[in-house]
Amino acid sequence: MLFGMLDFAARHLPPAGRIVYLLPVTMRQHEGQLPAHPLLEPVACAYHSLGVAHGRFIVGMARLEGVYDEAAAQSGVYREYFDG
Repeated sequence: MLFGMLDFAARHLPPAGRIVYLLPVTMRQHEGQLPAHPLLEPVACAYHSLGVAHGRFIVGMARLEGVYDEAAAQSGVYREYFDG
């Protein structure tokens, strides 16, 4: 579901357009493990603790210059980038 949201943003946002979302996490996750997309650049990230074992990140990403490649999306290239 998160990949779909980021891919939708990459497809429909204009260059420099932004998306902001909340990402629930456990204490074992950290900022370096945030989802990525080759056409979106992280511009802001803040952690909010929700107790001993849980929290959430608020993440802001900006759309980079470049054309969304429908063929790459169909071949799974963007999905592979997301999965690491």
